[in-house]
Order: sequence, then C-alpha cells, then structure tokens
Amino acid sequence: MTGEDDEAWPPEPGPEVYELGPLRMERAHGCFRDLTWRVTGHEAFDPGTFSRRFVEAGLEDRSRSPLVREFVSSEGDVLIFIPKTRRLELRIWAARPYPERGPAAAHMLEGLARAIEQARN
Repeated sequence: MTGEDDEAWPPEPGPEVYELGPLRMERAHGCFRDLTWRVTGHEAFDPGTFSRRFVEAGLEDRSRSPLVREFVSSEGDVLIFIPKTRRLELRIWAARPYPERGPAAAHMLEGLARAIEQARN
C-alpha cells in the first residue's frame, strides 16, 4: 500500500512516562506496544475509597476477588488495583490502534487523578 494514510511499521514510540500531579505513569518493563502501564504516586491515598471512586468515574467493577480489583472502561481498557500492595496498573485494550494507546492510557490517568482528588475531599 502507498499513500498518506499508511502507517509506518514499526510506529514511532510514544512517551514512556506521563506525569500528572503526584501521579506518574510509565510503560511497564518489556511492554513495547504501549499496552501495559504502571502507576505510582498514589500510595499515600486511602485505598479503601479507590473502588467506589473508580465506579463513580464510569469504570465497571469486574473484580473476581477482593485481592485483585479489576475495573473496565467502556472502551475495554482495564485498571487493576492490588489493595494489599497498592500496585496500580493500566492495561490498554489490545485491539486499540497503536497510535491511540498512549493517549488512552493518559486519559485513564486523568480519570484516576480526578478520582483521587475527589477521595481527598
């Protein structure tokens, strides 16, 4: 194929790190397709309010265990939260076009920042 709409492969990688207030999101080690992102900087906030705030932010709680909490966006992206260790990970829907993955993760980070801010109030 030729033309202006062709995507070069491999595509140029997006940013490996996004920062928003106290939150820092970085591409997970070994993930070069922008599918998995690790979030830090949220550890000081009360994990007990996270679940409720995620649902209020429009994520669907699909957790199968209280040990591993899974929240799914309407677009199929998943936020995974481990309450005991406070690990927070974003997993982007694999069928999402490559150029949209980093921005989708950044959008989820913005929603997470709003949820944390609301939890503090």
